[in-house]
Amino acid sequence: MPELAEKAGLSSGGLAAVKNVIEELMDGFGKLDDSLHGGEPANVDEISDVISEQFTRLQAVL
Repeated sequence: MPELAEKAGLSSGGLAAVKNVIEELMDGFGKLDDSLHGGEPANVDEISDVISEQFTRLQAVL
């Protein structure tokens, strides 16, 4: 995704925002994945809120 954002010609601030959003999304989805594969139970409501917020931020940047 960050590579696509670069190709789209986003400003350096926009690129940084996209990279940050992607990191947060990967972290949230990673926690869910870990939980599904025997890791610590995940707080799904909390992770859902974070993921929703990150998609909102991504839409604002794009």
